[in-house]
Amino acid sequence: MGGSIVKNLEYRSKQEANKIILSGFTYPYGNIIAAGVKSGKIPYSGRSGRGGTSLYIQALQRYAQERMNISDEKKSLSIAFAIAATQKKEGMPTRRVIDFLRLAREPTGLKMP
Repeated sequence: MGGSIVKNLEYRSKQEANKIILSGFTYPYGNIIAAGVKSGKIPYSGRSGRGGTSLYIQALQRYAQERMNISDEKKSLSIAFAIAATQKKEGMPTRRVIDFLRLAREPTGLKMP
């Protein structure tokens, strides 16, 4: 969660005649982040009543606590379930994230104050 993929990204470039060849190396889960996860592969089937004991929900709760600065256990667990439900419906990244990234890439997409 601290940007370790970006910080530890290694790359090599090689120039050949009319082209440049780039090779990149990162953590294995970098491919999952880059390619995304289809909704059918999201390990969530709805609230089971077990209270967030799955590793997936625990990881999402930790994400809410660390990245969103949510210290309240109940609130971070609620956020974890909301994220899981959205990812189960839309996959990961979600459509909202994809739309934001697409907008950010457009030269006129985001207006800075």
